[in-house]
Amino acid sequence: MTARWKAIARHAAQVLVAAALLHASAGRALALDPARRLAEYGLDVWRTSDGLPQNSVLSLQQTRDGFLWIGTEEGLARFDGLTFTTFTTSSSPLPRNYIQGLYEARDGALWIGTYQGGIARFAAGRFQTFTTRDGLCGNGGVSFAETPDGSLWFGALDAGLCRYRNGVFTALRKEQGLPDDRVRAVLGARDGTVWVGTDGGLAHWRDGRFATFGKTDGLPSERVSALAEDPDGSIWIGTAAGLVRMQDGRMTSFAAQPGF
Repeated sequence: MTARWKAIARHAAQVLVAAALLHASAGRALALDPARRLAEYGLDVWRTSDGLPQNSVLSLQQTRDGFLWIGTEEGLARFDGLTFTTFTTSSSPLPRNYIQGLYEARDGALWIGTYQGGIARFAAGRFQTFTTRDGLCGNGGVSFAETPDGSLWFGALDAGLCRYRNGVFTALRKEQGLPDDRVRAVLGARDGTVWVGTDGGLAHWRDGRFATFGKTDGLPSERVSALAEDPDGSIWIGTAAGLVRMQDGRMTSFAAQPGF
């Protein structure tokens, strides 16, 4: 893409992200001036009539080439700032149309998590699909992460955590110390460790083993659905009952005040 097209795609991506977050009524507005009212910004909305395969947006990923990828319940779309290119099971080797997660790896490949169809890798214009027959821990890919050792990590809603390294999948489940096999979030921290959010609590993979955290450690709920790392190394943990910040091993909880 030319510099002009990349600029257009970046602008469109920011607007579409805002529209998707507003539609979901949950999320944060990135790179917006907190002193300005939302009504002061221009807002465009794209729907199936504009080229989306379906209106329920489940996942978003802007790749370094400027494209915005959109996962919906009925297919995958690539947006260049003006038009959508759609990928479905009827038009491509995509394993399933229900797209739950998207992630761009360091090598530029786009990883695509589907509902019960396995995961796909899109690179150089080609799809490669992986399922449990290839060693994948489960066929539902929701969350993705990458660590400096070259490992890719996949969280499945029904089958635990899976590590992909040197072409081999390794499953990590409750038997290996994971608090629950329903994995909702995975974070590859800058120190090379992996944080995992499950329906049974938080797990931290370091030196080949899990440390786990639950309500007794300060989590307001053991259902962990979102993870992020602060520039200072703090880990932010989204739970079903509030937000938690873990810093130097200590947890601080933030919850909605009465009336909000």
